[in-house]
Amino acid sequence: MHPTLICSWFLFLRVPWALLLALVWLVPGPALAQVRIMPLGASTTQGDTDHNSYRRPLWQKLQTGGYSVDFVGSQNSNFGGPPPNPDFDLDHEGHWGWRADELLAQAQGWSATHQPDVVLMHAGSNDMIQNQSVTETRDELGQLIDALRAGKPTVKIIMAQLLPVALSPGNSNITALNALLPALAQQKTTAQSPVIIVDQNTGYDPAVDTYDGVHLTPAGEVKMADRWYTAIQTLLGPPTAVFYALTVNISGTGTVSRNPDAASYASGTGVTLTASPGSGQQFTGWSGDVTSMANPLNITMSANRTITATFAPLPTGGQAVTSFTLINADSDQDIQTLANGGTLNLAALPTRNLNLRANTSPAAVGSVRFSLGGAQSRSQTENVVPYALFSDTGGDYNPWTPAVGTYSLTATPYTGGNGTGTPGTPLTISFSVTNQPGGGNVPPVANAGPDKTLTLPTTSTVLNGSGSDDGSVVGFAWSQASGPATATFSSATVAAPTVGALGAGTYVFSLVVTDNLGLASAADQVTVTVNPAPPTGGQAVTSFTLINADSDQPLQTLAAGAVLNLATLPTQNLNLRANTSPAAVGSVVLALSG
Repeated sequence: MHPTLICSWFLFLRVPWALLLALVWLVPGPALAQVRIMPLGASTTQGDTDHNSYRRPLWQKLQTGGYSVDFVGSQNSNFGGPPPNPDFDLDHEGHWGWRADELLAQAQGWSATHQPDVVLMHAGSNDMIQNQSVTETRDELGQLIDALRAGKPTVKIIMAQLLPVALSPGNSNITALNALLPALAQQKTTAQSPVIIVDQNTGYDPAVDTYDGVHLTPAGEVKMADRWYTAIQTLLGPPTAVFYALTVNISGTGTVSRNPDAASYASGTGVTLTASPGSGQQFTGWSGDVTSMANPLNITMSANRTITATFAPLPTGGQAVTSFTLINADSDQDIQTLANGGTLNLAALPTRNLNLRANTSPAAVGSVRFSLGGAQSRSQTENVVPYALFSDTGGDYNPWTPAVGTYSLTATPYTGGNGTGTPGTPLTISFSVTNQPGGGNVPPVANAGPDKTLTLPTTSTVLNGSGSDDGSVVGFAWSQASGPATATFSSATVAAPTVGALGAGTYVFSLVVTDNLGLASAADQVTVTVNPAPPTGGQAVTSFTLINADSDQPLQTLAAGAVLNLATLPTQNLNLRANTSPAAVGSVVLALSG
């Protein structure tokens, strides 16, 4: 069960200490077997391809704490693609750049579809960064709570006081909004649907806890997860242990030991399975709920599992090493087969963090012994698949950067572990390593994203940049190419920065990306047009723009009192354009004197 709310007021948490601002008593009963939690918000909730968001450390803390939870939502990827560590429950409702009103439009449907027991709500930051009304945003957050309840009347809501940002006026607006949230929680809380405030503002420093003044670093994500976790503990009470059965079947002749040895295990328990083939047999892999060649096999009990260990007779023709594969140790993906007499050009490879894998027949043997000679030397014995010259941890390959020169590599299979038993057919190849820049590395391509149009009072937007390469993109560099000199970047070295302090006019921003071998792209540009605020009534001329009559492109906004220096302009063939609100009127009469 969820905790019983005796007094339908609200609880205000300043993590790591709990501060009771009103008379509240939460009496925790046994925790549900599985609690459905919906992380709800914008970019802080979603994360990007370089940052997991707080959801990963929170998931890990909940698992370690013994809670059986299911993250729910319509999204399962980060902004731009998967998170860097997709080893947690990926479901969420984080929407990069969304304001409270945009979340409000979808909230009832999300709640009705996914039936969350608990919602973690960090919403309103984009409204404050865009200088929206503080009180209107507060009201929209209240309506957001109502919409979530319309989809799930008993939903429990943990509403965050917002993280600080290094933007102005965004941060002052956030401070003002945060001051209104405790009263909103008190107004909205009910006996069946309490609203709890968690302080995600105090103790954060954007200069330390964010990488661009807005978005959290990994350490900041952990700090945020800690505060969510304390609030969830208060709401749910201590977890009730959930046990899962582990069934191990055997195909062929052999045995499997388990450590610890039990028929069922508490949720989150780690279990090691070790397969031992019988006489004349070999272990060929695990199947069922886990597919792997690793032996021993480490699993974490998060559900009932049935796993089969398969053993097969040793081949009559003996064992053999059949080929070698070059591995990208950054991504653990195959690059190419390394044949006898082959040449590896380091400058043309997607990475210099490499490894070599021996492929055998059958796929699993007792062990493989390597001997590398030449520009570098190494001896290595591998007992489990994959058989890697520089070893691995469960398929996570250790990196090796080879020296330039020539090499000889031999790998020999054995029927027993640690190079014991009967040796099979070895494979020996010779290869060379070179480093010839320009031997195939293609420059990366920058994409500054789609053009954007804003209307005052909106003064900021997110630039949706990206890059592509035959290797990997490792650097982003934004700059302003033209337009009023008021624009500021939240960070000029991330893919999707926020540009702020925009006034009426046309801005052109350039993006250059760099690949992992240091090669830079050509610049790609995006145009941001900021229209003046619409007049309160009637038609109006809002500004004048100086035009390059050669290229028909705008040069600058011509303000009252401005001085034009013909010697510094790109051309003396000029014109002036009157800008109106609305954009099209019946006619404009221009009068020039002087």
